[in-house]
Amino acid sequence: MTGTSLVRRTRDRTSSILHTPAAVSAGLPAIMRDVALREGKWEGTVIRVRKDGSRFTARVVLTPRRGPDGQPVGLVLISKDISDEIRLTEGLEATQFYNRSLIESNIDALMTTDPVALRR
Repeated sequence: MTGTSLVRRTRDRTSSILHTPAAVSAGLPAIMRDVALREGKWEGTVIRVRKDGSRFTARVVLTPRRGPDGQPVGLVLISKDISDEIRLTEGLEATQFYNRSLIESNIDALMTTDPVALRR
C-alpha cells in the first residue's frame, strides 16, 4: 500500500475508531490530541480496538506533524501491541511470588541460589 492510498483510505476517519467506546465517551482521543499539540507529544498505554472488534493493550505515541510555517497540519499516531509483554511480565511475577512463598513458608530449609538460579 502506498502512502497516497493510505491517506485516501484514512482521510475521513478519526483515531476514535481505534479506541474503546468508554475511552471515546471519556474524551481520551481529544485529551491525547490536545496534549500532543501543546507539549509536542503524547505517550501512554491504552486499550485499542482491532478491525475485528477484539481488544488489545498498546503503547501509543501521538505527535503533531507541522507544516513549513510551524502550524500543525496533522498528527502521526504509532501504536504497538504490548499484550505479549504484559502476559510475560505477569507470568514472571507469578513465578517469583510462588518461589518466594515456598522459601518463606519453610523456615527449616536452607536454600541458596546463584545468579542463574541453580539450587544447591
